[in-house]
Amino acid sequence: MGKQRTWKHWDDTQRTQLRALAGKLSTEEIAMTMGRSMQSVRMEAEKLGLSLRYQKSDRTNKRWSKQEESFLELKAGEMPAKLIAKHLHRSIDSVYLRASKLNLSLRIESDNWPVNNLANLLGVHRRTAWHWVESKKLKSDQVKKRYRYVITREYFREFYNQYRDVLPSLKNINPDALEFVLNG
Repeated sequence: MGKQRTWKHWDDTQRTQLRALAGKLSTEEIAMTMGRSMQSVRMEAEKLGLSLRYQKSDRTNKRWSKQEESFLELKAGEMPAKLIAKHLHRSIDSVYLRASKLNLSLRIESDNWPVNNLANLLGVHRRTAWHWVESKKLKSDQVKKRYRYVITREYFREFYNQYRDVLPSLKNINPDALEFVLNG
Protein backbone atom coordinates (compact mmCIF):
# COMPACT_ATOMS: atom_id res chain seq x y z
CA MET A 1 0.00 0.00 0.00
CA GLY A 2 1.05 3.54 -0.62
CA LYS A 3 1.92 6.18 1.87
CA GLN A 4 -1.10 7.66 3.62
CA ARG A 5 -1.47 11.40 3.63
CA THR A 6 -1.73 13.29 6.86
CA TRP A 7 -3.87 16.39 6.75
CA LYS A 8 -2.75 19.53 8.52
CA HIS A 9 -5.64 21.59 9.79
CA TRP A 10 -5.59 25.34 9.45
CA ASP A 11 -5.36 27.28 12.70
CA ASP A 12 -6.26 30.92 13.28
CA THR A 13 -2.63 32.07 13.04
CA GLN A 14 -2.25 30.48 9.61
CA ARG A 15 -5.54 31.95 8.43
CA THR A 16 -4.36 35.40 9.53
CA GLN A 17 -1.09 34.87 7.67
CA LEU A 18 -3.01 33.75 4.56
CA ARG A 19 -5.18 36.88 4.73
CA ALA A 20 -2.05 39.02 4.93
CA LEU A 21 -0.31 37.32 1.99
CA ALA A 22 -3.29 36.90 -0.35
CA GLY A 23 -2.86 39.15 -3.39
CA LYS A 24 0.65 40.16 -2.37
CA LEU A 25 2.39 36.91 -3.33
CA SER A 26 1.61 34.27 -5.91
CA THR A 27 -0.22 31.13 -4.77
CA GLU A 28 3.00 29.17 -5.20
CA GLU A 29 4.96 31.63 -3.03
CA ILE A 30 2.27 31.56 -0.32
CA ALA A 31 2.32 27.74 -0.33
CA MET A 32 6.11 27.66 -0.01
CA THR A 33 6.12 30.31 2.73
CA MET A 34 3.47 28.51 4.75
CA GLY A 35 4.69 24.98 4.10
CA ARG A 36 1.41 24.05 2.42
CA SER A 37 0.41 22.70 -0.97
CA MET A 38 -0.96 25.12 -3.55
CA GLN A 39 -4.24 23.19 -3.51
CA SER A 40 -4.52 23.59 0.25
CA VAL A 41 -3.89 27.34 -0.03
CA ARG A 42 -6.50 27.70 -2.81
CA MET A 43 -9.13 25.73 -0.87
CA GLU A 44 -8.63 27.67 2.36
CA ALA A 45 -8.64 31.00 0.51
CA GLU A 46 -11.92 30.01 -1.12
CA LYS A 47 -13.42 29.10 2.28
CA LEU A 48 -12.35 32.50 3.62
CA GLY A 49 -13.61 34.34 0.54
CA LEU A 50 -10.12 35.60 -0.31
CA SER A 51 -8.90 36.42 -3.77
CA LEU A 52 -5.51 34.99 -4.62
CA ARG A 53 -5.24 37.21 -7.66
CA TYR A 54 -1.67 38.39 -7.65
CA GLN A 55 -0.52 41.65 -9.19
CA LYS A 56 3.21 41.79 -9.72
CA SER A 57 3.15 45.51 -10.22
CA ASP A 58 2.82 47.91 -7.35
CA ARG A 59 2.10 50.67 -9.87
CA THR A 60 -1.67 50.47 -9.80
CA ASN A 61 -3.26 53.86 -10.44
CA LYS A 62 0.08 55.61 -10.62
CA ARG A 63 0.15 58.68 -12.83
CA TRP A 64 2.14 58.60 -16.05
CA SER A 65 5.26 60.76 -16.03
CA LYS A 66 6.25 62.93 -19.00
CA GLN A 67 9.22 60.59 -19.62
CA GLU A 68 6.92 57.55 -19.77
CA GLU A 69 4.55 59.30 -22.18
CA SER A 70 7.49 60.39 -24.34
CA PHE A 71 8.79 56.82 -24.45
CA LEU A 72 5.32 55.57 -25.40
CA GLU A 73 5.01 58.19 -28.15
CA LEU A 74 8.45 57.29 -29.47
CA LYS A 75 7.99 53.51 -29.45
CA ALA A 76 4.28 53.22 -30.39
CA GLY A 77 4.05 51.39 -33.70
CA GLU A 78 7.69 50.31 -33.55
CA MET A 79 7.82 48.13 -30.43
CA PRO A 80 5.18 45.58 -29.35
CA ALA A 81 2.89 46.79 -26.55
CA LYS A 82 4.06 43.91 -24.37
CA LEU A 83 7.67 45.12 -24.53
CA ILE A 84 6.67 48.74 -23.94
CA ALA A 85 4.74 47.61 -20.85
CA LYS A 86 7.70 45.59 -19.61
CA HIS A 87 10.11 48.48 -20.16
CA LEU A 88 7.84 50.92 -18.30
CA HIS A 89 6.90 48.40 -15.55
CA ARG A 90 3.25 48.85 -16.45
CA SER A 91 0.49 46.46 -17.40
CA ILE A 92 -0.31 45.93 -21.06
CA ASP A 93 -3.82 47.28 -20.39
CA SER A 94 -2.31 50.45 -18.95
CA VAL A 95 -0.18 50.93 -22.07
CA TYR A 96 -3.18 50.45 -24.37
CA LEU A 97 -5.31 52.85 -22.33
CA ARG A 98 -2.64 55.56 -22.29
CA ALA A 99 -1.95 55.13 -26.02
CA SER A 100 -5.68 55.55 -26.66
CA LYS A 101 -5.80 58.74 -24.58
CA LEU A 102 -2.83 60.09 -26.52
CA ASN A 103 -4.41 59.05 -29.86
CA LEU A 104 -1.49 56.71 -30.58
CA SER A 105 -1.68 53.50 -32.57
CA LEU A 106 0.21 50.52 -31.17
CA ARG A 107 -0.17 48.63 -34.42
CA ILE A 108 3.19 47.66 -35.87
CA GLU A 109 3.70 48.02 -39.58
CA SER A 110 5.97 45.07 -40.03
CA ASP A 111 8.98 44.45 -42.23
CA ASN A 112 8.96 40.81 -41.08
CA TRP A 113 6.42 38.12 -41.83
CA PRO A 114 5.90 34.59 -40.57
CA VAL A 115 6.20 32.17 -43.50
CA ASN A 116 2.45 31.44 -43.71
CA ASN A 117 1.57 35.16 -43.57
CA LEU A 118 4.05 35.92 -46.36
CA ALA A 119 2.52 33.13 -48.46
CA ASN A 120 -0.99 34.57 -47.92
CA LEU A 121 0.19 38.06 -48.74
CA LEU A 122 1.85 36.94 -51.96
CA GLY A 123 -1.00 34.64 -52.96
CA VAL A 124 1.11 31.48 -53.09
CA HIS A 125 0.41 28.21 -51.29
CA ARG A 126 1.99 28.00 -47.84
CA ARG A 127 3.78 24.78 -48.80
CA THR A 128 5.45 26.65 -51.63
CA ALA A 129 6.74 29.31 -49.20
CA TRP A 130 7.89 26.63 -46.74
CA HIS A 131 9.72 24.85 -49.57
CA TRP A 132 11.58 28.09 -50.34
CA VAL A 133 12.65 28.31 -46.68
CA GLU A 134 13.50 24.61 -46.19
CA SER A 135 15.55 24.48 -49.38
CA LYS A 136 17.55 27.48 -48.08
CA LYS A 137 16.63 29.57 -51.11
CA LEU A 138 14.75 32.03 -48.92
CA LYS A 139 16.59 33.07 -45.75
CA SER A 140 14.62 33.25 -42.52
CA ASP A 141 15.15 33.93 -38.84
CA GLN A 142 13.91 31.61 -36.11
CA VAL A 143 11.91 33.43 -33.46
CA LYS A 144 11.69 32.72 -29.72
CA LYS A 145 13.34 29.29 -29.85
CA ARG A 146 10.16 27.85 -31.33
CA TYR A 147 9.61 26.44 -34.77
CA ARG A 148 8.47 29.81 -36.04
CA TYR A 149 10.37 31.49 -38.80
CA VAL A 150 10.08 35.03 -40.07
CA ILE A 151 11.13 36.48 -43.37
CA THR A 152 12.48 40.02 -43.46
CA ARG A 153 11.87 42.40 -46.34
CA GLU A 154 15.59 42.26 -47.16
CA TYR A 155 15.66 38.45 -47.22
CA PHE A 156 12.71 38.36 -49.58
CA ARG A 157 14.23 41.05 -51.80
CA GLU A 158 17.46 38.97 -52.16
CA PHE A 159 15.45 35.82 -52.85
CA TYR A 160 13.23 37.52 -55.43
CA ASN A 161 16.12 39.12 -57.30
CA GLN A 162 18.00 35.82 -57.48
CA TYR A 163 15.10 33.49 -58.39
CA ARG A 164 12.44 35.61 -60.16
CA ASP A 165 13.30 34.27 -63.61
CA VAL A 166 13.86 30.68 -62.45
CA LEU A 167 10.92 29.81 -60.18
CA PRO A 168 7.53 29.67 -61.92
CA SER A 169 5.70 30.29 -58.63
CA LEU A 170 7.25 33.78 -58.47
CA LYS A 171 5.73 34.74 -61.82
CA ASN A 172 2.14 34.39 -60.54
CA ILE A 173 2.48 36.69 -57.54
CA ASN A 174 0.04 39.57 -57.17
CA PRO A 175 2.00 42.66 -58.37
CA ASP A 176 0.57 44.97 -55.66
CA ALA A 177 1.48 42.51 -52.91
CA LEU A 178 4.92 42.06 -54.42
CA GLU A 179 5.46 45.83 -54.48
CA PHE A 180 4.42 46.09 -50.82
CA VAL A 181 6.72 43.23 -49.72
CA LEU A 182 9.68 44.54 -51.71
CA ASN A 183 9.36 48.24 -50.97
CA GLY A 184 6.84 48.79 -48.18
